[in-house]
Amino acid sequence: MHAQNKPNQYYQIVIKGHLDAAWQDWFDDLALERTADDQTILSGVIVDQAALHGVLKKINNLGLTLVAVTSQDAPERKNPVTQEVNSRQAVPSLDLSFHQKSAAVSLFVISVAAIHYFVQVLPMRSVALAGTPIPEGYAALVLGTLGLVVLTQIGLQIVLVIGHGSAPKAGLQEQLAALKARRNAYMVMMVGVLAVLGLLFVNFPAFCMANFAVLSLLLAEITHYASQLFYYRRVN
Repeated sequence: MHAQNKPNQYYQIVIKGHLDAAWQDWFDDLALERTADDQTILSGVIVDQAALHGVLKKINNLGLTLVAVTSQDAPERKNPVTQEVNSRQAVPSLDLSFHQKSAAVSLFVISVAAIHYFVQVLPMRSVALAGTPIPEGYAALVLGTLGLVVLTQIGLQIVLVIGHGSAPKAGLQEQLAALKARRNAYMVMMVGVLAVLGLLFVNFPAFCMANFAVLSLLLAEITHYASQLFYYRRVN
């Protein structure tokens, strides 16, 4: 049952499925309450019909299933679940969505791998400049760094999914944010590729060109996940 067009009306919006506190960022001041029949109730004061339609549109964009929209007088007391969610909302910087946590984990792994790589490769520079095109152990370092990134990301993402309980489907706005992040990473990668191609014509040492290529790859990945975090936090 839809409410009459009154300002500052108290609404209850019923959504199919249980949403945990990580979804709170998507719904601003609305409180989340999980019910025993596998539904979630969003409740709170909505200033006008335009704001209500904005919430309903957001629910549709996130791929959630709307069950009902009702209005009533504001309750005097809130249940413990609502109070818990609101207390989490008071510290928004610690309440990240699953996709934000996933991007943060990936950014951390790539950054650590980049630091590890360049700490290990610096001692090889003097050997390479002394006349050895590719120092001994360099190929193993490159393959080991890439393997460390892949295996560590897989492990941490599995732990994240298990700890979260389930991975919510990315909504339209998150998909757009991911596309923008991939665009930024692609631009960084293309600059690196063009730079490496240019160095081929100036007799640049092979070891230095290889390092430049690896640097471009790592910077592209760091740009990708850093951009994801930036765009995710900007989504309302």
